[in-house]
Amino acid sequence: MNNEYDETLEEMLEELSELIYDSKSGGFFSKGGFDKERAVELVEMIKGSLPSEIRQAQKICDTADRVIADAENKAKNIIKDAEVEAERLVSNHEITRMAKEEAEILRDDAKNYVREMKNSAIDYAEKCITRCMNSINESVDIYVQQSKDTERILTEEVNTMYANIQDLRSNKDNV
Repeated sequence: MNNEYDETLEEMLEELSELIYDSKSGGFFSKGGFDKERAVELVEMIKGSLPSEIRQAQKICDTADRVIADAENKAKNIIKDAEVEAERLVSNHEITRMAKEEAEILRDDAKNYVREMKNSAIDYAEKCITRCMNSINESVDIYVQQSKDTERILTEEVNTMYANIQDLRSNKDNV
């Protein structure tokens, strides 16, 4: 991870969740109130850790590129071997014709193999990136929900305090 803390994204979200939920037990204005600095720090750490997921997807793409390059090299070697074999058999016209057909088959097979490997690598990278995006979206949804919960709790606290002030004022007038 690219921050000075050795926490996973999940651990940071869990700690942020606990900060938010713990803050409601004593009320916003209580002695142990909401640790806003730690919450902001956790959000920054989470944002800082997201690019590692993207780097991981890039590594997968790089690996796929290497696999594709290896497949293309193998295909070139197969074609080269077929061409060498065909040239060796030039002495007989029928053998030459058969060799050319075989070389075409090998070339087509190699092209199909490269295409399949490339498509498989692209599909795999797409799945990894989609998984990463889903994870990020889930994290954002959790954060948004917790923010709404915190806002609701704080609004209730303020309304309770306002009601208490109104009660105090009415008691003052009755004295």
